[in-house]
This record gives sequence, C-alpha cells and structure tokens, in this order.
Amino acid sequence: MAKNQPTTKYVGSAGLNDKDDSYEIGFEALTEATNIEITRNRKPRRRAGSAQVLAATPSSALIRDEVFLYLEGSSLKRMNEDFSTDTIRTDMVGQGLAGAVLNGNVYYSDGIKTGVYSIENRTDRSLGLTVPGVAALSLISGQLRAGRYQAVLTYVRDDGQESGTSKSARIETTADDGGISFSLPTSSDPTVESVNIYMTYADGTEYYLAATVDNGTATYDFQGYSFENQRKLMTWRLAPPSGFTDISEFAGRLVYIKDQFITYSEPYAYELVDPRTGFINLTGKVTLFAPNDDGVFIGTNKRMWFARGDDMPGLDLKAIADYGAIEGTLAYAQGSVVGDGSISEDYVPIWMSSRGLCVGLPNGSVENATIRKVNTPSGGTGTAMVRERDGNHFYVSVIQS
Repeated sequence: MAKNQPTTKYVGSAGLNDKDDSYEIGFEALTEATNIEITRNRKPRRRAGSAQVLAATPSSALIRDEVFLYLEGSSLKRMNEDFSTDTIRTDMVGQGLAGAVLNGNVYYSDGIKTGVYSIENRTDRSLGLTVPGVAALSLISGQLRAGRYQAVLTYVRDDGQESGTSKSARIETTADDGGISFSLPTSSDPTVESVNIYMTYADGTEYYLAATVDNGTATYDFQGYSFENQRKLMTWRLAPPSGFTDISEFAGRLVYIKDQFITYSEPYAYELVDPRTGFINLTGKVTLFAPNDDGVFIGTNKRMWFARGDDMPGLDLKAIADYGAIEGTLAYAQGSVVGDGSISEDYVPIWMSSRGLCVGLPNGSVENATIRKVNTPSGGTGTAMVRERDGNHFYVSVIQS
C-alpha cells in the first residue's frame, strides 16, 4: 500500500438512509440494512437470533401483560409459559385480533366476535350482556292507581354487572285496583343470575327498580307495593360493544374502534356503550388512537390529529399532519429512552405513518424521526413493539404490503 494514502476513520453509523445519494451519505449512514441493530452509541451489530418454540399457523397474535393469545383458523388460543397451548373458543371468524388488559381481564375482538378472558382464572365470557327481550304485560288485581305504566327489563350477571334495557312495554289501568303480570324472557347466558324489572309511576317517565327475580322466572306479578325508595334506572338504552379492530383505555372508559367510528364506553362501565351519542365519526378508517397525559393522538389512513381534553365527550381535535398512520403499529416507550432522552413523561406513543416513524410529544405535536432519511414501506396494516437489549431500546415494526 502506498504511503500517505488518504484514510477515513469509521466512527459509527447514524442508521439507515435510503433517500439520499450514496455518495453524499458517505460513511455516515447505511443505504441498506438487514438483520442488524444500531446501538445508542452508533455501533452496528447483528440482531439477536431466534428459535422456534411452537409449531402453529397463527393469523394474528396479541401479547398483553404477560399473556399471549393468538388466532389459528377459527380458534382463539393461549400460549403458556412452557409453550403449551389452551384453546379458549373455536367460533372466531375474523383475521385480526385486538385486545386490552384491564383489571386482569383481556377485552378482545377479531373485528366481529368479542369476549372477555380472565388471565388468572382462564375463563372466557361475553363482552357485555345481550339486552332482554320486551316483557309481555297483562292486567291483574292489585293496588296500583289508574294511569299508564311503562316497564323495561335488564339482565344482571353473577358479578353484579347490569345490561342495557329492553324496549319499553306499556299498559294502562282504568281503576285504582290494578296490578301487572309480567311474562319474562330467559337469558341463555350461564353467567346471568337475575332479571331486574323497572317501572314508572302512573303516567310517569322515570324508571325505578320494582323487583329482582331469578333468571328463568317465567312470570312475575306486581300488585302495587311501593318502590318509591328503590334506585333509578342507570342503563337506559345502553348496549354491549360490537366487534372492534382496535381498543384502548382513556379517561376511565374503554374505547372501541372499527372503520371510521371511535365508540366509547360509559365511565367505568367498560361493557356498556350508548349507540345514540357515545361515538366519534371521522372521515376515513381510524388507524391510530394513542392517549397521553394531555389528550389523545388520533389518526386515519389520510391524516392525524391531537385531541386535547380529559374525557371523550368534548375532545378538541387539531390537525397535526396531512398524512395517515399505519394501523397496528402503535407502541409505547419510556420518554427517557426516546431521542436525546429529554422527554420527562413516563411513556410516549410511537407509531409508523405513511411518511415515516412518528413520536407523539407531550405538547400534542408529532415528530417524524425518519421522514428525511428513510422510505417507508407501503402498507395498510402492521404490528410493532419496543424491546430492550443490553440497555439499548429498539422500536421494531413489521408492515404488511
């Protein structure tokens, strides 16, 4: 080698850059990268290997709080710590799997079917309760004063959860010696323990609890005993959530997402929604719902907003980007390991957009970390996670083209 030949000292890589000309990039970045990681100190190294632990053909998987659920054909299964599997149910029909863990339960859906799975008890039940059918009313003798009466029914689960209401039944008494006989529906749900009967006063509009009977009771006669001190109806016209493709917890509510709709539960009544008013309807398919301390980042396949507020009703949406988020790529990382480590929040949302990797900042703005350097793979859906290796934290995303 000739003496005094120019040399370049390699000081590390700034990561991937497949947008700029390779001559301009020089030794500062990589134009291609396969199965490598770039550490915080700019050192490239081979990505850790993997080994097969389960022979399966899952179409979708869900990992939340140390529980691993996956879809295989029409079966929903759980993989245990020893890599054995349990079959939870066999009637699933969708291809994706969304879920959230709350109070030890996984609230899940394949977009059509829904359910709630207890992590500790390994039991599965319905998400919410189907509302009862309308009661059939007939007049009997009793002590009710003359007037028009209305009645609705609710089911009550063995854990105390109450369903939404049936349609209202009406009957009118013409004298002050009437009573009402109820012909009641029976729930086939094995967790339903009882049926609540709510009635109005004569010519009234507010419903009060008149009686509670065991599920399976065919008829009940109400002859006019006072229900003045009983509680008011709280689940008027509420219903269980329908199938969803994404789910999140925000402001004491569960938020269910499908297509262009963001539907939210009643406060701390996670399995009851109001189909009349409890939703936000956006233009375009909702692909991102990422809460932080000041509100929530919301995205469709066309654009993104930050919605400031502390509850779902009254959120104030402000546009933050004129391009869309990629569904399924949301993950959270500690603020101290993102960027230069100056973010003080415990967790910040990270997701892939059609123009690169986005970080939701505490002030409600978004920083696109790769828009100038990396061409984002095209695709409508993906998946993501944040993993740690030797003190380095990596956002890992796979996008389906």
